[in-house]
Amino acid sequence: MYLVTTRLEAGCASRSAQVDEPLLASLLREAAGPDDGLEHVYVACDPRGADLVLFLLQPRLGQAEAVAGRLSRRCLGRARQLSGWSLGHYGTDLVPTLSERALLPGPPVVL
Repeated sequence: MYLVTTRLEAGCASRSAQVDEPLLASLLREAAGPDDGLEHVYVACDPRGADLVLFLLQPRLGQAEAVAGRLSRRCLGRARQLSGWSLGHYGTDLVPTLSERALLPGPPVVL
């Protein structure tokens, strides 16, 4: 299993629309197919977008990163709630505060 971080950026017009952690986690889960290997997702929203931690069952790191990009784009393309949002970043470099919250005990949003 690989942990891949993703950043989704809210467009200026879509910043007023309310997208919360449970909704975004649900939209990602709905966009995932069986070959994506999505086991868990942790979401942290802020006024400018959302940081995601995707736990992906893939045989190689490069495949996990590619799946994270495809899955994020698929979610953005399907979910009307994310109209105007874009994929800012994805990769295995950790966002320290986000990864700490995703890996340590607490009330994360995990599906």
